[in-house]
Amino acid sequence: MPKIEVRFRHSHQVHSQVLAAVTQALRQADLVRSVQMPDAAPAGSSFSPPATSKHERREAIKQSLTEFFDRQSRGGQQQKAFTFDRSLPTQQPSPPGEQPTPASSQPIDRPRAFIQLHGSYIVEETANGISVIDQHALHERLLFEELKEKRQSQGLTKQPLLVPQMIELSPAEFLKVMSLKDGLAALGIDIEEFGRSSLVVRAVPQQLSDCDPVELVKDVLAELEQEEAGQAADSQTDVILKVMACKAAVKAGQRLSPQEISALLDKRDTGEYTSTCPHGRPSTLMFSLAELEKQFGRR
Repeated sequence: MPKIEVRFRHSHQVHSQVLAAVTQALRQADLVRSVQMPDAAPAGSSFSPPATSKHERREAIKQSLTEFFDRQSRGGQQQKAFTFDRSLPTQQPSPPGEQPTPASSQPIDRPRAFIQLHGSYIVEETANGISVIDQHALHERLLFEELKEKRQSQGLTKQPLLVPQMIELSPAEFLKVMSLKDGLAALGIDIEEFGRSSLVVRAVPQQLSDCDPVELVKDVLAELEQEEAGQAADSQTDVILKVMACKAAVKAGQRLSPQEISALLDKRDTGEYTSTCPHGRPSTLMFSLAELEKQFGRR
């Protein structure tokens, strides 16, 4: 009779090897979403592309994009040493021999050209087209990875509050938060019991010193409730770190200076898993030159 279940003698070793292989494959993969749109010409249209070669059309597109982005970003790119306000120290570039950033999302080899739209999205010229970046989703991912690394290496620095913040909770919420007291303290959030269903927040991580401590704790509760309802596999620590990264990241609608945008993109270039935010939403959409040529009838 065939077996329907196989057990490994050294299951932990097998798990570690599979995990390492999957992690390495994800690091080498280009996970940036490439956008493909339907044909631009309406039904019955008599439009036909100009009778020029594909090479000439491609060069014309490149030249037009280059001139446009150069005009938008001119004048703000000299201060390259700017450090992005709400960030942690950047990761070091990958050692020699590791897989480089996939070419489809690689910036071009010259001063970066970009523009911010609607205070929420960054459009960046790349070697093979343009990338549209959700600034909050990208910064959230970068902060999440850096908070995890900092927690594992040296711990998160606490910022004591000048005025401790009191939170009124339901009995169920109070019991849930108090059960997390030690885990929150390890992540830089100090809470104390203050009455039957109240508590006070006495410290928060240094990276969240500008955030509302009451909102932070309530958002942690809400996120944990959603994760439990969805039976997600994330640990409580990762859930809390996701909330912390979300609260500290730049927001949609927040205007950034050219220096801030450049610093954010520099951190992206040295980071990992930057194609999505910690919750799985895409942070970047890639529009290839070929797709743009198709939409403008040049192909």
